[in-house]
Amino acid sequence: MRIPRAHAVQRQSLANSRLVHAGDWERRREQFRARERGGDTPLGMSWIYGYEPEAEWAVRREYPLSAAPVAG
Repeated sequence: MRIPRAHAVQRQSLANSRLVHAGDWERRREQFRARERGGDTPLGMSWIYGYEPEAEWAVRREYPLSAAPVAG
């Protein structure tokens, strides 16, 4: 039951490392601010930090990035 979430966390980490190490700082800063305005963390990880295993698993079995590979 933990495998889809573990895969999604790994993919989120890869996507964030690509974003953080990209060359255009202004673009990155705007993406961070847009995520914060939307109620998320700058790196889009509120779904990781807000995880409540018992409550969440009963409702949702798919996580951001759990199914789609990161292009690159």
